[in-house]
Amino acid sequence: MAQNRSRSSGNRGHVPPERPVTFLRNSRSRSTGIGGHVAPEYSPQQNTVIVPCRSGRVVGTEVVGDFCVLDFELGSFSLARDVEVFNRELQGAAANLAHWKDGRLVGYFCCQLSSIPGSLKVSTDPSDWQALVTVLKSHNDFKSEPFFYFISGVYLAGATNTKSLEAKNGTWTLKASRSYEVRMLQFSPGETHSTNASPETNWIIGDADGVAVTFVTTRKLAVDSGYDIKHIRFRTTSATSRIHSMLSFFRKFSKVHLPADGGIWDFDLPLVLLC
Repeated sequence: MAQNRSRSSGNRGHVPPERPVTFLRNSRSRSTGIGGHVAPEYSPQQNTVIVPCRSGRVVGTEVVGDFCVLDFELGSFSLARDVEVFNRELQGAAANLAHWKDGRLVGYFCCQLSSIPGSLKVSTDPSDWQALVTVLKSHNDFKSEPFFYFISGVYLAGATNTKSLEAKNGTWTLKASRSYEVRMLQFSPGETHSTNASPETNWIIGDADGVAVTFVTTRKLAVDSGYDIKHIRFRTTSATSRIHSMLSFFRKFSKVHLPADGGIWDFDLPLVLLC
């Protein structure tokens, strides 16, 4: 579980085996690492290309059958504007990074690094996230992806303080009978003054159990431009005891036939309501 299966940034997800990622552990910490996407176009005639994506903190590991699950909390964005330089530095920092040998892919996608590549930039700046997804868009796995988005935070609705609420152990603790909003940034690389990077209308859809959480605004957000700041506002129910719930987020594409209220699941935001 080293990277959300969606192209979006989120809390947790699953990676199909045909799209492996690396989780490169920082030698300065036994629990912090760098997650990267392994470009699928690698072949015996090409070097393995790794695109760094996010920093993360390992919060658990588990062996299930013949595979290992890494459960981690996402951190800052990890950006290499020059992926070729980053990969050269990576080869020197990782003892046995995955590579081709005699026509076979050998080595490991999960490695400990002797040093962090100097070309790597760790950032929380949205402009660096935009640069990161622009790099991803240039690879085959993401060429057809119409848009990207990430959750910037959960906020108390109407509050003058713009600081987002902090999650603890991957869960947001909210008060009952209060209004909150989830804010997100959406971006489609390639937008210019004459070119709409998102010519088709796609959708970001929020969902909840309808008991602990009800939506105040629409839960279906249209994606019809190359960039936008979006929000979904919701209200927590009254409660006399602790209630566990969650918000779920989906994407729906105009060119993919799905049920009217259906979508492709991206991630969940676990919530705890306190009376």
